Amino acid sequence: MPSPSIDVAKTIADLGPLPSPTKSAVLVLIVGIPGSGKGQVAASLHAAAPLVLIDEVELLGGIEAAGQSFATRLEAERAVEEVAGALLEQGVSVLLNSSSPTAFERRALFSLAERHDAQIVVVEVGAATPVVTRRLEDAASDAEERALATEQADRSEPINHEHIYVDTTSGLEHIELAVEAIRRAQAGERAPHT
Repeated sequence: MPSPSIDVAKTIADLGPLPSPTKSAVLVLIVGIPGSGKGQVAASLHAAAPLVLIDEVELLGGIEAAGQSFATRLEAERAVEEVAGALLEQGVSVLLNSSSPTAFERRALFSLAERHDAQIVVVEVGAATPVVTRRLEDAASDAEERALATEQADRSEPINHEHIYVDTTSGLEHIELAVEAIRRAQAGERAPHT
């Protein structure tokens, strides 16, 4: 059932021009703790393959800024799923930059791909602890933001699904494996994972 809190068509229009549909729609899920470099990896993958980039935090922030309120985290995630689902239904591949630190939260996204007959490519992003700590200190404007990031990192659970690991400690190690997996999946082949 559509969420009354989001206008899916307007949200998609606000994303700008969409890439052409590919032979197989793909949901690319970027996961990692705050400060791991998810945004950097998402931007690189977005530039390398025909994908619509949905940044969960930006999308939800934009919705809230427009006066829409979400009573629960579940409703917010449903809104993201509605936008991604509408794109997948059109055959357009989606790159979702999402925190989704728990297996329960990721399960809904795996189901989303299944419902739309899309392949899923999971890219876990990580970096050495001192690098993550420094990034969080640089990015978080106050102690409350740092505490929230730490709480989210503490909730993180292992990924029990085939995935590609990209290390951003000193660059984008293994990003080419993720690009290859996405391109093969869009061509209708089974996506290779490491």
